[in-house]
Amino acid sequence: MLRVGDIYETTFIITRLQEQQFMDLTGDVNPIHLNADAARAEGYQAPIVHGMLVASIIGKVIGMEFPGQGTVNIHRAFDFIRPMFVDERYILRLRITNIDIATHIAEMKFSIKNSNNKVCLTGFTRIKNGRKFAD
Repeated sequence: MLRVGDIYETTFIITRLQEQQFMDLTGDVNPIHLNADAARAEGYQAPIVHGMLVASIIGKVIGMEFPGQGTVNIHRAFDFIRPMFVDERYILRLRITNIDIATHIAEMKFSIKNSNNKVCLTGFTRIKNGRKFAD
């Protein structure tokens, strides 16, 4: 069983191929995600990763690793603080802040830091899992 205060950390890298596959799937081909000149024109050093691709990575971790299979996302909110770029290593940190045993619902805060230990994203999620948040 998981408890309030439990923390999980994992690292990930979003590749150019993953970014391209996300664009192909969603149709979001905004030039700031693929063209260096367009990204620089908007104030970024290079094309930026789609924020919802990052959200998908968080969802994968929640659904497959922590808490893991059987987890359903009820609510998730983000603050995008710094841009993220392909082929860079990031650290995702999740911390359980509340568990309601009766409803099997937990709340977690999460953050992503880049290789310079700068926060790129923070957020909050509410999840349900009948096996991990029970008596």
